[in-house]
Amino acid sequence: MSMSDTRLQLSGAHKDLLAAWAQVRESWRDDVALAFYERSIEPIDRALHNAANALEQMDEILRAIRSECNEQSNY
Repeated sequence: MSMSDTRLQLSGAHKDLLAAWAQVRESWRDDVALAFYERSIEPIDRALHNAANALEQMDEILRAIRSECNEQSNY
Protein backbone atom coordinates (compact mmCIF):
# COMPACT_ATOMS: atom_id res chain seq x y z
CA MET A 1 0.00 0.00 0.00
CA SER A 2 1.38 3.40 -0.99
CA MET A 3 1.45 6.47 1.21
CA SER A 4 -1.23 8.10 -0.92
CA ASP A 5 -3.47 5.02 -0.54
CA THR A 6 -2.96 5.14 3.21
CA ARG A 7 -3.68 8.87 3.26
CA LEU A 8 -6.91 8.32 1.31
CA GLN A 9 -7.95 5.58 3.71
CA LEU A 10 -7.18 7.83 6.67
CA SER A 11 -9.09 10.69 5.09
CA GLY A 12 -12.12 8.44 4.61
CA ALA A 13 -12.01 7.32 8.23
CA HIS A 14 -11.72 10.97 9.31
CA LYS A 15 -14.79 11.92 7.26
CA ASP A 16 -16.70 8.95 8.71
CA LEU A 17 -15.80 10.03 12.26
CA LEU A 18 -16.95 13.60 11.67
CA ALA A 19 -20.17 12.44 9.99
CA ALA A 20 -20.95 10.08 12.87
CA TRP A 21 -20.25 12.82 15.40
CA ALA A 22 -22.53 15.24 13.52
CA GLN A 23 -25.28 12.65 13.63
CA VAL A 24 -24.81 12.10 17.36
CA ARG A 25 -24.82 15.87 17.98
CA GLU A 26 -28.30 16.12 16.48
CA SER A 27 -29.70 14.55 19.66
CA TRP A 28 -26.90 15.04 22.21
CA ARG A 29 -26.57 18.74 22.92
CA ASP A 30 -25.65 19.12 26.56
CA ASP A 31 -22.44 20.10 28.36
CA VAL A 32 -21.39 16.45 28.57
CA ALA A 33 -21.47 16.24 24.78
CA LEU A 34 -19.24 19.29 24.53
CA ALA A 35 -16.83 17.85 27.10
CA PHE A 36 -16.78 14.53 25.22
CA TYR A 37 -16.01 16.35 21.98
CA GLU A 38 -13.19 18.35 23.56
CA ARG A 39 -11.71 15.32 25.33
CA SER A 40 -12.20 12.65 22.66
CA ILE A 41 -13.20 13.81 19.20
CA GLU A 42 -11.10 16.97 18.92
CA PRO A 43 -7.77 15.26 19.75
CA ILE A 44 -8.53 12.47 17.27
CA ASP A 45 -9.46 15.09 14.67
CA ARG A 46 -6.12 16.89 15.17
CA ALA A 47 -4.16 13.62 15.17
CA LEU A 48 -5.78 12.46 11.92
CA HIS A 49 -5.07 15.81 10.30
CA ASN A 50 -1.42 15.68 11.43
CA ALA A 51 -1.04 12.08 10.28
CA ALA A 52 -2.44 12.93 6.85
CA ASN A 53 0.05 15.79 6.53
CA ALA A 54 2.92 13.53 7.60
CA LEU A 55 1.89 10.87 5.07
CA GLU A 56 1.80 13.48 2.34
CA GLN A 57 5.30 14.66 3.27
CA MET A 58 6.63 11.10 3.38
CA ASP A 59 5.09 10.42 -0.03
CA GLU A 60 6.88 13.47 -1.46
CA ILE A 61 10.19 12.34 0.07
CA LEU A 62 9.79 8.82 -1.29
CA ARG A 63 9.01 10.17 -4.77
CA ALA A 64 12.15 12.32 -4.65
CA ILE A 65 14.24 9.34 -3.51
CA ARG A 66 12.86 7.14 -6.29
CA SER A 67 13.52 9.87 -8.83
CA GLU A 68 17.12 10.29 -7.61
CA CYS A 69 17.71 6.55 -7.65
CA ASN A 70 16.37 6.31 -11.22
CA GLU A 71 18.60 9.19 -12.35
CA GLN A 72 21.68 7.58 -10.78
CA SER A 73 20.95 4.19 -12.33
CA ASN A 74 20.97 5.79 -15.78
CA TYR A 75 24.68 6.69 -15.47
